[in-house]
Amino acid sequence: MKKTSQLKMKKADIKMEQTQKLREERTVRRDSLKADNGMSDDQQDSDDILSMKEYLTAEARELSQHQDVLDAAVDVFNLHKQRFWEEIDEHDERVRKFEDLRAQTMACLQEMLDEVSLENMKLKKRTAEHEKEVADFKNKVKEHDKAAKAMASKHDARELELEERKAMFEKMIAEKHVKIQLRKLESQKEEQDFDSDDSSIEEEYMQGLGMDIDDAGDDDHGQGLEAGRSTGWTV
Repeated sequence: MKKTSQLKMKKADIKMEQTQKLREERTVRRDSLKADNGMSDDQQDSDDILSMKEYLTAEARELSQHQDVLDAAVDVFNLHKQRFWEEIDEHDERVRKFEDLRAQTMACLQEMLDEVSLENMKLKKRTAEHEKEVADFKNKVKEHDKAAKAMASKHDARELELEERKAMFEKMIAEKHVKIQLRKLESQKEEQDFDSDDSSIEEEYMQGLGMDIDDAGDDDHGQGLEAGRSTGWTV
């Protein structure tokens, strides 16, 4: 289309040049005839009329050529106008495609943002649940430590109580052993019917206590344990 318009413009320029040459030649020929022939006024007027007719005919041809030039220019303008509107249509089509692509891109981005937001909410929820589990676990650990300390304290108190009971039973056994030894000595005294005084009895008691205290202690210790069990006390 661009080559066609250039060709038409070139043809119009050629026609304008030809018209200009014809006009110049006609003027030169008329002036030359006037100078060489020395015509009368009537002849001159007749020749002027003829020349005017020729001039008008040439002008009409020239106007026709100008009309051709104008027509060619109009054709070129129409071609440029058509090409302009075609470019506008192409531009509008590119804009439409760009807007469609932009809308699709924005929709895709919005979808991705929604997914990211949803995952972020899930992550926050899981984080809160995990923190709650950690807090619950710490509370259980604290309760376990508290219970362990309470059990340790109770165990220590139990051991102390058992130690106290053991000491009490050992004391009871020792006292019972002493009473048994005293009864044995009293029994021996009644059987033998000694006539010794109180000092000799105590001396004999002490001697007998030193001799038999280990054997008597084992027997009496067992009896003391049985007595403790019957009363509810345990060692």
